This record gives sequence, structure tokens and C-alpha cells, in this order.
Amino acid sequence: MDIVKIGFLGVAAVLLVIQIRQSRPEFGFYIILGTSLCILTMVLSYFLNITKVLEEFYSYVGEYRSYLNILMKVIGIAYICEFCSNLCKDAGCGAIAGQIELGGKLSVLMLGLPILLTLMETLKEYGG
Repeated sequence: MDIVKIGFLGVAAVLLVIQIRQSRPEFGFYIILGTSLCILTMVLSYFLNITKVLEEFYSYVGEYRSYLNILMKVIGIAYICEFCSNLCKDAGCGAIAGQIELGGKLSVLMLGLPILLTLMETLKEYGG
């Protein structure tokens, strides 16, 4: 199971970082970065499988396909922001991590505005 590999890789990297930081603290971040990228590539295979399943959903949603596209973009933004923010936090740059998170939240808000506008138009049609 891949999750077991991911878990062991993460724990091994943390133990290595703990040992390395005592003598060469500057290498700790590079180990974290490398491990994070390895785990990210392992997780991307799941994401590719999910997109294949979503392609089947596209055949059912018809005219609402754009909403599914927006959902996929929001999920992508969330994962990318979390990944980058966590790396920044591990490097001791909490302020940059916060700005990445803020940028992600604003990006999600911008993607959601057309849906909100459509909802308001629908409510206006039915509400008078």
C-alpha cells in the first residue's frame, strides 16, 4: 500500500532531519524539501486516478461541466498552497507561509465568484 510507504518515508525523513540538524542545520530543509517532493510525486498518481473518475462524471453533468472544472481548480489550489505553505513554515518563514495561504484563499474566492453570481441570478428569477 502506498500510504504505508508514504508514512514510512515521512517518519524516516523526520528522524534523519532530527539527527542532521544537530550538526548541519542548513541541510535539514533540503531533506524536508526532497522528501516532500517524493511524497508529492507519489500522491500525484492518486490525483491522476481521481481525474479519470471525474471524466466519467463529466458525461453525467452535461451543461454543468464548468462547475466541476472549478471544483478541480479549487482542489488543486488548496493542495498547492498547503504544500508550499508547509515548506515555508518548516523553513522558519511563517510570514511567507501566511501570504501563500492568503493568496490561495483569494484565488479560491475568485474562482467561486461566478458560481455565486449564477446562484444570485437563479434566486432573482425565482424570487421575483
